[in-house]
Amino acid sequence: MARAAAATTAIRTLRPQSSSTATGRGRAAVTVAQSRQVDLEISAALHREFHGLLPDELIRGFVREAMTDLRGSINREALPEMAARLARARLTALAQPRATPAFTVRLPLP
Repeated sequence: MARAAAATTAIRTLRPQSSSTATGRGRAAVTVAQSRQVDLEISAALHREFHGLLPDELIRGFVREAMTDLRGSINREALPEMAARLARARLTALAQPRATPAFTVRLPLP
């Protein structure tokens, strides 16, 4: 009888899980939804900057890559701004014309 009472007391002291935690959703699901929204907002802003220079899918890919690269290494609140800056820097480097040599060297064939 004492054992049953102790087990009941132990069960009561446990903190009940919320339904969102028990199902594996909750904070992670909100973070994913927010991440997608931020991804779309950054992509739209960069699309306006690089319209005609780079394809839309490439811009979205660079935004997703920047968010993935920065996630976990900076403050969550700073992630959207830093991801936009990183994606913009990478896209700018890609959009700049490649330097071409001023002259061509022709080597004689043996």
